Amino acid sequence: MASKVIMEVISAKGVCEAGHEVGETFDLGGDIQLSYTNKKGALCPALFYAIYPNLRVLRFGGSL
Repeated sequence: MASKVIMEVISAKGVCEAGHEVGETFDLGGDIQLSYTNKKGALCPALFYAIYPNLRVLRFGGSL
């Protein structure tokens, strides 16, 4: 069973093409939408790629 994982953007360098901003939160415990646009609740592929290794550990009950 997957665990509930909440991610918050706490810093950013430059401008995100998808419009992610500091303080934005995402519920990553279920299905994840990817989008290059500023679609509510969707992650840009670059952000997903950056968090994926840690996300897999956390979603399945591990800890960092």
